[in-house]
Amino acid sequence: MLILKITANPLLKNVSFSTAIYDSDKHLLRLTLANDGIYRVYKPLNEISPKLQEAALLYEDRWFYYHFGLNPISLGRAFLSFVKNDSRPLGASTITMQLARLKYNINSKTISGKLKQIFYALIIEIRHDKKEILEAYLNLAPYGHNIEGAEAASLIYFNVNSKDITLFESITLAVIPQNPAKRVPTSKKGMQLGIESRKRIFPLWIKHHKEDISLLSLLDMEVSVRHPKNLPFAAPHLTDYLLSRGIRGSIYSTIDMNKQKLLENTVSEYIINNKSKGINNAAVMLLNYKTMEVVSYIGSSDYFNSEIYGQVNGIEAMRSPGSVLKPFIFGLAVEKGLIHPKSMMKDAPKQYGAYSPENADRGFMGPLFARDALIHSRNIPAIELLTKLPKSSFYDFLYYSGVENLQPEEYYGTALAIGGFEVTMENVVKMYAGLANFGEEKCINYMKDLRCEDDSYRIFSKEAAFLTIDMLYYNPKPSSVFDNDNIAWKTGTSYAFKDAWTAGILGDYVLAVWVGNFDGTGNTAFLGRTSAGTLFFNIASVLKYNENVVYYKQKPDEMLNVKEVDICVPTGDLPNKYCKNIEKGYFIPGVSPIKVTDVFRAVPIDKKTGLRACFYDKETTEMKVYEFWSSDINKLFKKSGIQKVQPPKYMSGCKISITSNTGNPPQILSPASMSTYSIYNENKKDIAFIVSSDSDAEILYYFIDNRFEGSSDINAPFFWKPVLGNHTLTVTDNLGRSSSVNFKVTLLYN
Repeated sequence: MLILKITANPLLKNVSFSTAIYDSDKHLLRLTLANDGIYRVYKPLNEISPKLQEAALLYEDRWFYYHFGLNPISLGRAFLSFVKNDSRPLGASTITMQLARLKYNINSKTISGKLKQIFYALIIEIRHDKKEILEAYLNLAPYGHNIEGAEAASLIYFNVNSKDITLFESITLAVIPQNPAKRVPTSKKGMQLGIESRKRIFPLWIKHHKEDISLLSLLDMEVSVRHPKNLPFAAPHLTDYLLSRGIRGSIYSTIDMNKQKLLENTVSEYIINNKSKGINNAAVMLLNYKTMEVVSYIGSSDYFNSEIYGQVNGIEAMRSPGSVLKPFIFGLAVEKGLIHPKSMMKDAPKQYGAYSPENADRGFMGPLFARDALIHSRNIPAIELLTKLPKSSFYDFLYYSGVENLQPEEYYGTALAIGGFEVTMENVVKMYAGLANFGEEKCINYMKDLRCEDDSYRIFSKEAAFLTIDMLYYNPKPSSVFDNDNIAWKTGTSYAFKDAWTAGILGDYVLAVWVGNFDGTGNTAFLGRTSAGTLFFNIASVLKYNENVVYYKQKPDEMLNVKEVDICVPTGDLPNKYCKNIEKGYFIPGVSPIKVTDVFRAVPIDKKTGLRACFYDKETTEMKVYEFWSSDINKLFKKSGIQKVQPPKYMSGCKISITSNTGNPPQILSPASMSTYSIYNENKKDIAFIVSSDSDAEILYYFIDNRFEGSSDINAPFFWKPVLGNHTLTVTDNLGRSSSVNFKVTLLYN
């Protein structure tokens, strides 16, 4: 006997089970079939209702805990009944014998089969204790249709776990295994037979539970049951995703089914209203960034629509993000001290080698805050920041955020700034949650009962994350419904209008929306702001009014190294005494590139001529304030139709020693310092020198290695015939101010 115990295998070894997936409130989302086509869900004995256990024993085997697998008295009665040839022969099978029949697939209606059943029942009793036997039985007992086990029966018939079923439901299940074909509760006849059996068992129950005697009057009541064909198939892309990860058994997901249905209905309504525009599909993901739990997961607008490839999971599909990830370039730039939210940037035509990027609207906005460059998705400022960031900063951010299938960084070049790569919606949501969690990126939880590893990755500093989110709050919302709400959001449109994105932080949640076609077909209606953005705010509206979600603004706490100071609005710098247009703005002390503005300057003006005097004289001059914008900014103002009053020219006779010590020297924009030009020997194209000067300059003079090469107007580039070697370019304006850069020209062979 000891050997039999030692060599015993678990009773349920090699038995396949279904997978049951639940929402966050433990309501069934989906129940799969076991490998043998049976609905069978494993539950340990301590998770099965004691009422059901007791009812099963009362009806099937009252002496279960006292016999050794056989009940001699019952066997004797059954034998006499068999000899008398009773119309309703008595059964003698104990729970252990029934388990033996189920486990070893024994035909117990023959004498040889019955003897085999008895033999295996004895073996089971020797090898296993009573709790193991009862647990195995309650996981294998037949309950009609293709349902086995108390847990599967409870889920299917009553839509509850077996530990939560009522007394009447327990008794209803307890009587089924003795004749599952006839007593299946989904048929009228089966329910009636079940009620008759219930009446036979209930007096036995009352003997042990006198407190339930009041239920006698309800014995004829039919219990509401669900047919297996009506099982739920909710959140299908989410359940597909969980099953694809190889997880089996009972899975308790993080899905909030109320929000899931609300968002599914919102998506369906949006698709119906926009079909005329060729909009047929969308994907949506809603995440609580504080718990990192997925609340809603919609992989397509219609899982069962084959015309849109509805079973494709748009949340896991690789798509071009367009501009939806630009906030992370700006966030990295904030952290590296390149900008603060109100730094002045330039949105103007610029060439990067042979590449001349444009904006989606094919226009340029001229000078603007970094904040406005971000929320209006201006490409030139984003590319400029990317080129100024330390090498691989943004590329490494994408890699460590889990973006897969990235090519080497050189493959993308500046296209990294404008979405020239592919990400999943899960990537996007995880990144935005990192922003919301003050720069700490964490893993996403899909299950309540199996949390992901508690790892995290800091994408940038808390201060940079805060300033980035603060910039996104200024993105204009499309409806006055949200005037009093704070939603940090960003849109994106991919090349050839193939993907429209909107992602953002609203309240405790991160919401991402994609609109497009899974076959990659473009549509001019696929615009981030007007298509994905509309659906984004439709969802925001139903969450606000149906789920009472509050959209609040994150504020810096005392531990955050962020200061709010007066900013000179026209320049984005600290104001001097001449800047009159001032508003508050955030910056990071010791990091942000903050300086006192030098655009607004008071200069001496000759009272007679109106020209700029060489120096101030109380009798002959008066001090007047002018705006000294650089030449490239002045040029942008003119293109935008903004006329700035230029400071007057100097009076004749002003010494160069005076003029050279006022104002700013020329700024050499191209070539960049320490840059290299590679040329083909047979095709020496001229190199363009691009310089920005102070607005009081008129002419620029160019020197290569201290040799004069020529001059140009301050608004015109200068073209130079390249010479191989290392060179120093010096540019001097007509007022004697100068600056220099070093660069190199090399020969590129075919």
